[in-house]
Amino acid sequence: MKIPIFLFLFLLSTLSVFSQTVKIDSIENSLVGLKGASKAKYMLAATERMLRDSSKESMELALRTNRLTASLGNWKMSAKASDNLGQAYLQDKDYQAAFHVFKEGLQVRLEHHDTVGAAYSKSKLGHSLLLLGDIDGAANQLNAALSDFQKFKDTLGIAAVEQIFGNLSLAKGDQKAAFAHLNSAINLYSKQAADEINHSNLLEIQNSHHKRVKGLLFLLIGLTGLLAAMVSIFYRKKQQDNFELSNKIAENNLQKAEIEVLNKEQELKNISLGLLNNKLVDEMAERENMQRSSFARDRFLAAISHEMRTPLNDITGLTHLLLDNKPRIDQIEQLRTLQFSANELVVFINEALGFSKIEVGKLDLQNRVFDFTGITRSIFNDIAKKAEVKGLLFHSSVDNQIPRRLLGNESRFYQILSNLLNNCIDSTSEGVVRIALFLEEHNEKNVVVRIVAEASDGGMERNLHPNRYEPMGDDEPMFGSADGRQLSLAMTKRLVELQHGRIQVENVFDEATRFNVLLPFKTTISQFGQGGSSGPSNYAELQGAQILLVEDNKINQVIVAKMLRRYGMTVVTADNGYEALEQLELQAFNLVLMDIQMPEMDGYRTTAEIRKHPTTEINSLPIVALTSSAFLTEKEKALLFGMNDHVGKPFSPEELLEKISSCIVLKKDFKL
Repeated sequence: MKIPIFLFLFLLSTLSVFSQTVKIDSIENSLVGLKGASKAKYMLAATERMLRDSSKESMELALRTNRLTASLGNWKMSAKASDNLGQAYLQDKDYQAAFHVFKEGLQVRLEHHDTVGAAYSKSKLGHSLLLLGDIDGAANQLNAALSDFQKFKDTLGIAAVEQIFGNLSLAKGDQKAAFAHLNSAINLYSKQAADEINHSNLLEIQNSHHKRVKGLLFLLIGLTGLLAAMVSIFYRKKQQDNFELSNKIAENNLQKAEIEVLNKEQELKNISLGLLNNKLVDEMAERENMQRSSFARDRFLAAISHEMRTPLNDITGLTHLLLDNKPRIDQIEQLRTLQFSANELVVFINEALGFSKIEVGKLDLQNRVFDFTGITRSIFNDIAKKAEVKGLLFHSSVDNQIPRRLLGNESRFYQILSNLLNNCIDSTSEGVVRIALFLEEHNEKNVVVRIVAEASDGGMERNLHPNRYEPMGDDEPMFGSADGRQLSLAMTKRLVELQHGRIQVENVFDEATRFNVLLPFKTTISQFGQGGSSGPSNYAELQGAQILLVEDNKINQVIVAKMLRRYGMTVVTADNGYEALEQLELQAFNLVLMDIQMPEMDGYRTTAEIRKHPTTEINSLPIVALTSSAFLTEKEKALLFGMNDHVGKPFSPEELLEKISSCIVLKKDFKL
């Protein structure tokens, strides 16, 4: 396993060094029209974005930004640039350089009496000293920062210092103190979030009361106007005899009494509605608290996945492009190893998030026609390499009677088969791993495939009993090897059951563990003729298509543009929503690939502007969302804002081409 990891890191570092200078130079070239503080402000923002993405070129950009701000004489920008440069040194693990840079930033802020900024610089300085091993110096700086934050009642600052104190206590070996500091930091963060939510709820309640008071005032004004009109009428008719006038006055008094009764009834209703509204607000707050604690793990996993999916998309995309460019034989093996490692990471992310989707019933199980033989061959090749690295024998067989193309959920079948084999490999220290696929049942509409996976090491049965295929509790560790396999097998069992299949596991003579799975599929005879032998699409209908790619990540721009141009499409790129709207005014396009998270104008707002455009050719353009977000509602949100489809990063070339082809064909049919 060490050899693929080494090759992966070597190729990744080579690609990063090759693109570093080009990307930073392109950033500075785009700022040629800006001067002075405007240019510095843009470069500071770009540096912070690269630091959040842990980009390797962030160090070079931080150095250039630091030199630029120093030449401007703006102490605030200079201090901010020092913070970014220190953070870059921390990411580069040059703790001594980070210490000196943070120290310079602290001196600048102290000279200009920026007490709050100085407190943040002290916390960064304490973090650097902790990484350098100077625990006493780190404690002094952190105590000073904590005192300043407490003086200004900066909750987030206090929480950040408490978090660093937790790391300091761990360095001292005091786990109890570390737990106390980290628990304090979590409580402060939670308190800050709760205060913001309570403030928002209070504002909503106040607005609701204001609206009721206004409504009551308008009602009283209307009644007063009605009364004035009636009095005016009475005065015009005062020539009538006194008997009629007295009768009118009596009627008027009676109406006043009725109005007062109605007003009192209305006041009572308003009081009742107010009480019911307060009760409803309390119930909603209780539900939000329950949901917040229930979905905290899902939000945490989704946030981690979002940060990992963008670089994984770059890796998988570049690997596909390099494999398509006819590499040397020795390079093919290295690229496939890189591709296998990236797929392993994607599988891990999908397992962690997919289990949460199953729990809340949000898992996508849409059926499509897929190449059954191609998928099994691909999985077996990857598993064979993994078995060879571990020194195991791997035997596989597929029944020739199983149709080549079936109707089902391709990605979930891939996940089930991959999870079973990976668990067999991981749990077997020596011996043989076998996999066999048989045609269990076959008729005109349905096919049932039996999967038998067997590992010669009997220890897996003892560690992973089928009765334990349940989600882990909160008090169980998540990242142990046995627990990782338990999560994988629990998810496999749920996936099989959701597709109306069955899974069993048994111990064979106390020497081997055997998984027995039955999976139903639909046949493709009715759609594709006998045997369903139609080959994969060459996407000839996409040749000559005009595609607008809206993506702020330059690497993603290059990868997607090259991928689409190989199929004869013309690709125009835009870095943000404003540029996309300008390009739509300049020329006609057949489809827009829209990134969601972009600076200046994001994908949702850009889509809304396109849909509001007065020209039919523009407001009816198909739009496909590209996003690395892992939240369950992302696809629904994209459709709600007017997008036609959704592709999550990292994506395969076939998936993206299929989405584009589907949207363009539907657009043509609609015009006809």
